[in-house]
Amino acid sequence: MFPLDKERVNNLKKEDLEALCYLDSEGFLLGVNESFIEYKIRLLKICSDTARVNSEINVKKDVCIDSKIEIKAEEQLPKDKYIAPNLALTQKYGFQINWVDAFFHRNIGLLAGACTLTFESGLSFILISRKFKHKSKWLIYSLQEIITHELCHAARMPIKDNMLEEFFAYNLSSSPIRRHFGNCFRNPLDSLLLFLPILLLFLVQFYKAYFCSELNSGFFWVLILVYPLFLLIRNQISVNIYKKAKRYLAKSGFSTTNIPAILFRCSYNEIKKIAGFYADSSKSEAWFCKKNNTEIRWKIISRRFFP
Repeated sequence: MFPLDKERVNNLKKEDLEALCYLDSEGFLLGVNESFIEYKIRLLKICSDTARVNSEINVKKDVCIDSKIEIKAEEQLPKDKYIAPNLALTQKYGFQINWVDAFFHRNIGLLAGACTLTFESGLSFILISRKFKHKSKWLIYSLQEIITHELCHAARMPIKDNMLEEFFAYNLSSSPIRRHFGNCFRNPLDSLLLFLPILLLFLVQFYKAYFCSELNSGFFWVLILVYPLFLLIRNQISVNIYKKAKRYLAKSGFSTTNIPAILFRCSYNEIKKIAGFYADSSKSEAWFCKKNNTEIRWKIISRRFFP
């Protein structure tokens, strides 16, 4: 359900910080470099698209959200399944989402639990594997964790910054392994480049076995090790920057419960900038003041989470 009606969105002004903070708490974050006009247009499009899709779902009982994906009313996730995920999101990142609908769907992928589809208008849908329709756990996944994870992606979509995207989403996982290593895979190419050398090695070994080739397979063993090592190092660098930014904010008197919410709304470059203040804080006050005076996104962050 969209938190404001179309008339109230039309009348929204950038000086109305209380309304903007309310929208932020409902998961409508401003994007990096997104102007107030662009934000307002995005809200209006989401409002219209949400009303249209809900109408079609209620009347027709099914709707095509693009040329290949059909969602059905009977497959819609019950509203009570959002309660626990929204509680976790509120406690960790200071927002809840009740406007992103989730549907069980068969075309998710063999081992995937769910995915988030975000359209040009900003409207998002979550497609959940049908394996969860009658049970709350499957393999290493739980339905609650999957919904929480995907709602993180839906909310942070306007930031358009994937360096710590999976880190924030996995940071609410019950598994310490997923919390730490989940951000290794930032896009589909990472998975492809991880498994491609394994496939190549298999083909080389097959060739050697059947054609008695003297082909040296050592290079492919090196490839298998190199990319995972790269992923681990890249992930650790990003996590270290996040933790340093977190330590700086804690040292500066920010509430430890608000710090993750602040950084969730930052781009990776902003998080790096804040992390840099840990060693030299002489310019931090001027930087935060400039952000607060020139960007609506930071006015909202300041109003909601600054001491």
